Amino acid sequence: MCGIRTGTCFESPNRCVRSRRTALDDLLTGMLVFHEHLPVLPEIIAASRDNRSMMMPRRRALGAVLMLAALPAYAAPDSTVHVYKTATCGCCGKWVEHMRANGFKVEVTNVENTAEYRRKFGVPEELQSCHTATVGGYALEGHVPAADVQKLLKTRPRAKGLAAPGMPMGSPGMENGASRQAYSVVLFDEAGVNSVFSRYPAK
Repeated sequence: MCGIRTGTCFESPNRCVRSRRTALDDLLTGMLVFHEHLPVLPEIIAASRDNRSMMMPRRRALGAVLMLAALPAYAAPDSTVHVYKTATCGCCGKWVEHMRANGFKVEVTNVENTAEYRRKFGVPEELQSCHTATVGGYALEGHVPAADVQKLLKTRPRAKGLAAPGMPMGSPGMENGASRQAYSVVLFDEAGVNSVFSRYPAK
């Protein structure tokens, strides 16, 4: 018989220890579900389950988890694409279809002029295109491929956003058969520094 704080265990000591470990592991796993966006929890759980190289005692791990449980859940950045375009822009509508086909939720706002939204979201004039969008705290300008937006949201570089300057033929929403002109997707930041994020060769 072994005594524990919450009661008395009438099993053998080894089975009692296993039961306590199982209960703690279940609690840690449950907390991970509620705080799946907090990157520190997997490390806490890994440390608590590794009996050979214990990085923190189980009681400290439990205490850390309970402290995190008292905090508000971490809010992931909004992954909805908010698009600002003119009502008559056909290629903009096709780009919206491209984004939806690649799993993005898209909300469209038709506006008289997109220039005000480029200024609002910090898009340099030399990178302008026919529509402006935002997603996850970043600005998107023009016919940026969905794959590049997914990469942007995964890597989250320190930048304002991505742009596909002009209206490159063969870019998403600007398809013309199988041909495509060469173009680059540009990463731009608040300091006015632009760099190539990805390149698309002519074909």
